[in-house]
Parts: sequence; C-alpha cells; structure tokens
Amino acid sequence: MLKLYNTASKQKEVFKSIHPNEVTMYSCGMTVYSHPHLGHLKAYLMSDVLARYLRDLGYRVKHVMNVTDVGHNLDDADDADDKMEVRARQENLTPWDIARKYEKCFLKILPK
Repeated sequence: MLKLYNTASKQKEVFKSIHPNEVTMYSCGMTVYSHPHLGHLKAYLMSDVLARYLRDLGYRVKHVMNVTDVGHNLDDADDADDKMEVRARQENLTPWDIARKYEKCFLKILPK
C-alpha cells in the first residue's frame, strides 16, 4: 500500500489512481539558463523514483516533465532582467539557443 502526502487535505492518504492501472504524472523540470546542479536533479530524482515505484506496483505510468523557463528574473523587481536573456547576452546567443544548450546538458545526465 502506497501512502502519499496530499497537499489539499494536508494528510498522508492511500494512493488511488484515477484510472485503473494507469498513472499520469507532471513535474517541473530544469530552468535552462545554466548548467544542471544538484537542486535540479533532486526534483527530477524524486519524481523519477515515484514513477519507477508505481511501475513496480504494476501501473502504466506516463510522466511528463517541462523544461523551462523565461520569466525568472534576477531579483523580485518586476523590471529586473530575465535570467535567460542575461545568459544569452553573456554567451552571445539567443535565448532559444541558451535553452537548447542547457536542456541538452540536463537531458544528457538524466538516468535512463
């Protein structure tokens, strides 16, 4: 029996899949303006371990992770520079090129 913390009820609850034998999961991925670090991998590994455990329990698991993200400013000011744009200027690339570059680094180190 798997129990997970439900943030809505603020209690541990027995896991019940919405669809029999099937689980869909969404998790946030890396913000791709720099090289991956332990914080990125901790979030990934937690959701990956859960997905693998659910598969071991017999569920078919579809796990989707986004890769992000424009809109993370250097500080809390609304007019602060976006981290992607700053890195793009530093490396003389476009924000899209920065995103692709660091997404590739992130995906390369993930366990298969």
